[in-house]
Amino acid sequence: MQFRVSMTLLPSHEDVQHNMGGLSHMSRRKVDVAAIMCVRDCFGGGIDDGEGGCQTVYIDDSRYENAVFGTGATEWYAVVATLRVFAQGYFCLRIVMFLYGCYCTRASEDIYKNRSVMQNYVRPGICLCAFPVHLLFTAVRSQ
Repeated sequence: MQFRVSMTLLPSHEDVQHNMGGLSHMSRRKVDVAAIMCVRDCFGGGIDDGEGGCQTVYIDDSRYENAVFGTGATEWYAVVATLRVFAQGYFCLRIVMFLYGCYCTRASEDIYKNRSVMQNYVRPGICLCAFPVHLLFTAVRSQ
């Protein structure tokens, strides 16, 4: 018993569709690949001479669909990266200012005036952990 496997791939794609309606352009193209597979059981020397030397035992077809997108958004990388740097800086500034506010608040209490410097630095961290995170890291929304 000898099996022979034949496979045929049929690729196809449609024309590129462009969309220029925004700050950056976008293009889209659909791609399809059809795979047809045939498995034959060849006997009697394994030669398919057209006289019944092989018998088809399995036929299958599969279709794979995909979409390819293209965009001009990569041209905006420098602008987006700059905005992300400023946003990250603003976020870090908020954390530092919050810790400084916690430190000043705790340092002004009479109980902490005679404590060590290390305890005065640890208390704002504990205060940061006790503060509700959703109030610290989200923007204030007006109603």
